[in-house]
Amino acid sequence: MPASQWLLAQTVDWEANAVMRSIRAMTRGMKQTRYVHGIDVHVNKGYYAFDCSGMVDFLLSRAAPLARRTVRRGLVSRPLSADFVRTLERIRPGTERGGWLRVAQVEQARPGDVIAWIKPKIVRSVNTGHVGILVLAPRLREKGDTAYLVRIADASRLRHQDDTRKAHDGFGMGTILIQTNLASGAPTGFSFAGSRARNAWGTRIVIGRPLR
Repeated sequence: MPASQWLLAQTVDWEANAVMRSIRAMTRGMKQTRYVHGIDVHVNKGYYAFDCSGMVDFLLSRAAPLARRTVRRGLVSRPLSADFVRTLERIRPGTERGGWLRVAQVEQARPGDVIAWIKPKIVRSVNTGHVGILVLAPRLREKGDTAYLVRIADASRLRHQDDTRKAHDGFGMGTILIQTNLASGAPTGFSFAGSRARNAWGTRIVIGRPLR
C-alpha cells in the first residue's frame, strides 16, 4: 500500500496528549472556518478564522500555556511562523526548555508535535513561513527514501495531498512531504504536494513537542 494511502487508513489518536485533545474539541464545535491574517475566534459560535500561526497559538493557549509564553516572550504582537522557528532553534535537539522538547529527527515526531519552517527566499509571500501540528506519526514515502509523508492540521489557503478542505480555506488536515538529511535525519525541505512532490523547497525546518 502506498504510504499516502497508509496514512489515510490510520486512526488518529485524539487522546494522545493535550494538544490533540484541543484539536478535537475545536473541530467538534467548528461551524465555520476562514483563513485570515490574525486570530478571530468565537468559540461559542463555532467560528474560527486565523492563519497558520494564529491557529497554533490558539491551540497552545489551551493545551500548553508555558510553551506558548515561551514563543511569545519579547514579542509586541502575536507570534508568526518565524517566531516558532527561532524559539525552537534555540533549544538543543533532544533537550527540553520553556515547555518545549526539541525533536531532532523527523522519524521521532509524534502526534501533537509542532512543525515550522521559514519561507524560502524564492517564494513570494507576505508570510514568514508556515507552522502546523502533526496528527499522525510520519511515514517514509517509500523504502530507502529520505523523505517522509506527514499528516498535519493547519490553517491554509493552499491545498495539501488528501486535504479535508474541499470548498473552503482555513482549518483543515492534509498530507505534506518533509525531506530529511541522509546522515542526521533532520528536516531540510518541504512540499505541500505530499507523495506527488517531485522535489522539496529547502529551508530551515524545526519540530518541537509542546509539553506544558
